Amino acid sequence: MNKSIFKKFLAGSLAALVSFAASAKDFVMVGSLIEPPWKYYEYNSDLEMEILVGIDIDIFREIQRRTNLKFEFKRLEYSRALVELENNNIDILAGVTKSLSEKKALKVPSWPYIEKLPENVYHSSKKQLKTKRYQDLYSYSVGLIKSFSYDDRLDDDPLINKEYSEDGLDLFKKLVSGQIDAIIASDWEAAYFSRLLGSSDDVQVVTDFTLNDTTDRYMAYSAKLPQYIQRKIEDALDQMIEDGTLDRILDKYFKKVHPEAQAAAEPEK
Repeated sequence: MNKSIFKKFLAGSLAALVSFAASAKDFVMVGSLIEPPWKYYEYNSDLEMEILVGIDIDIFREIQRRTNLKFEFKRLEYSRALVELENNNIDILAGVTKSLSEKKALKVPSWPYIEKLPENVYHSSKKQLKTKRYQDLYSYSVGLIKSFSYDDRLDDDPLINKEYSEDGLDLFKKLVSGQIDAIIASDWEAAYFSRLLGSSDDVQVVTDFTLNDTTDRYMAYSAKLPQYIQRKIEDALDQMIEDGTLDRILDKYFKKVHPEAQAAAEPEK
């Protein structure tokens, strides 16, 4: 092979390697806990298989549509998710609170992608509680869905009789069967799990009062995620907030877990 041909071959090979490397950086690994309605598996009758769906999944797919980023989702247990992020085995963990990010020194944007998510105290219609203030919770057994976006001040309160679970549906089953007195959860969670349990009066879940604090959901990044990818994600989220796409995603799931809201929105025939 003469020198000029060899140089062209080498230049072409290097260009291909650079192009491949640049393209490889566009793949972003997202840690996915199963936390309905944010991320969960739903049976798809057309595909005849369970697929990953939820609010966060729709948000990531919309970001992917607006950028050249390609998100892959890795299913993780709650106990492993932060470890995987800290060990740089995943690039992003969605749904962390500001207090958790500060406690764990996680990299997060300066603003949340979901703001002021209220946490309410829910109880079964079978068992009316007298909870008009936070301190009233001390009289009851309280279920907490373990996730990275609940109000973690409850962890440090020794006066609350707490039962933790990563399985929100199991907690709500215990609530309506009288095994626990109350659950602290967001409206999204309560509506989703109540719908799975049914809509009759004997499984109706009602709220009592909203806690003083509300939680925000942040994206947490691994140390290895390049700055330019972070900027792409945040620019796309800014656009989605500004053009109303994020609200439409939330509205879609609100109607999904509140069928009566969907029915009310439909025009009469």
